[in-house]
Amino acid sequence: MTDQKKRILLITCHEDDLWTSISSLRNSFIDYWTQYKDNYQITTLDHINYPFLPSDLIKTAGMDFLIFLRLDAKTAPFLEAVRKSINTTARVISYTEESPSIGFFNYKSLHLELVLKTSDILIAQNKRDQALISLLTNMPSFHVPGMINKDLLSLGKFKGPIKNLCYIGRISPQKNLHTTLWTIGLIQRDLREKGIKLYVFGHQDNLGSPNMGLPSGAYLEELYSYCTKMGILDLVIFEEFQPKIELLYKRILALNCLNISLSLHSDEDFGFSILECCTLGIPSIISNWEGYSNFIDDFPGLVEGVTVNQSEAGPFIDPQKTSELVLSTIEQLHFEVATETEFKKYISPPLIELEALEENKSPMMYTDFARKIHKQAVISPQVKLGDREWPQHGVIYHSYADALVQKIFEVFGAKKLKIADPESNKFELAPWVTNKETCIEIKDPHRGSTLIPKHESQNQWLISNGYIASKVER
Repeated sequence: MTDQKKRILLITCHEDDLWTSISSLRNSFIDYWTQYKDNYQITTLDHINYPFLPSDLIKTAGMDFLIFLRLDAKTAPFLEAVRKSINTTARVISYTEESPSIGFFNYKSLHLELVLKTSDILIAQNKRDQALISLLTNMPSFHVPGMINKDLLSLGKFKGPIKNLCYIGRISPQKNLHTTLWTIGLIQRDLREKGIKLYVFGHQDNLGSPNMGLPSGAYLEELYSYCTKMGILDLVIFEEFQPKIELLYKRILALNCLNISLSLHSDEDFGFSILECCTLGIPSIISNWEGYSNFIDDFPGLVEGVTVNQSEAGPFIDPQKTSELVLSTIEQLHFEVATETEFKKYISPPLIELEALEENKSPMMYTDFARKIHKQAVISPQVKLGDREWPQHGVIYHSYADALVQKIFEVFGAKKLKIADPESNKFELAPWVTNKETCIEIKDPHRGSTLIPKHESQNQWLISNGYIASKVER
C-alpha cells in the first residue's frame, strides 16, 4: 500500500490589470509549485471572495501546505479564519512582494504576527529582499525567482547590431523614466548621427510614490515637457501599450533595441520585463537595485548595471555615466548568449525541500528596526480615498532623508557617492530644475518638489543629490 500524497493548496489572487507583471508573477507562481505534482497533490484556489464563501474555506481542510501568492486585506483574514477553525496544522508559505520595502507594515496592519509562526515560510523573489526579511523579522525565508515565459521562446533571438533603444514597463515616476530621458538628452547628437531613437512601451499608472505620501502628477505630460526642453522630441517615440506580450517583443526584436530601465521603484522585487529581454537575448542596461540585481549577477555580458547613488534627497542615477555606458554598449557587435546554466534557475528553480523544514512554532516577531518603521507609518491616503483596496502601502517614511528608508535603500544596493565640486561652466541642471533669481526650484517627479535658497555651496548640494550632470562636449 503506497503512502497517500501530502496536499498543497495554491491560493492566488487577482489584483487588477494595472501591472502586467502581476499576471506574470501569478503564472510563475503556479508553474513553480506545479513542479511538486509528482510527490504532492496540488489544488488551486484561484480567487478569494469577501465575505468568504464556505466552499472556499472548506477547500483548506486536510491540506498540509497553504501557499499564498500574497497576504493582503482579503487573504490575511481568510488565513486567520482557516487557522482558527478549519485547519490549524497546515504550514503557510507566502510570497512577500513589496512587504520588505515597507518594513512589513502591511503585515503589522493586518495583525499577521498573531497568525504566522516560525514554522511558516516567507518567499522573496530576490536575495536583497531575503536579506531584508532577516533584518525585519524572525521568519525563515527562501529565495525563489520568477520563471521564464516559455511562450517567448518561439520568437527567436536578438540579432545585433543595436539600432534603437527601448523602455518596457509602467510610465511612472517610480520607474525613473525622466532620468532615462535626461540620459538621452546628454547624447542626443551621437544618437542622431547613428539614427537611433528611444521607444517607450507602457502606460501611465498615476500611483505616485505612496510610501512617501507623494501623489502622481501628470507624468506623461511632464515627460513630453522634458523632451521639448532638451530638444529630443524627434528621438523619443511613445508607443501604445501592447498587452499581448508576444506582439510586444516581436516589435522590439524588429527594432533591434537595447533595453534601458533605470528603475528606482521602492518595491522592485523582481523585474519580469528584464527576464523577458534576457530570454530573447536582448541586451539591457538597468539600475543595480533590489530585484534587478538578480539579472546583473546572472547574465554578465548581456545585462549591465548602473550604480544607484544614495543622498538626502533620495536615490538617484548619474545620467552622465549612464550615457557613456549607453554609447559604449551601442558600439558592441556581439553580446553574450545566456548559457543553460544561467537560465536553469529561471526555467526550473530549485525546489524547497518541504519535508526538511523545521517545526519550530514560535510566534512571528518583528525586529526593533521594523518596529521603528511601524511606529511612524500610517495607512496611505490612497487607501482611505478608495484608490487602492488594501493597506499594503502607506505614508511609511517621513521623507527620502529618513534614516530608516536610507537603511532599506542601502540593502537594495544604493551607494554613498564621493562628490567632486563641478566647474561652474561645465555642468547642466536636470530638466526638472529651474535656476531662479533668488532660489533653485526643483520639481522632481519621483522625489518631490523643493526650493533651495542660493548660497555658495549650492552646486555641491545639487550634484550630491543628483540634480546636476556634466556637460557632454563632442
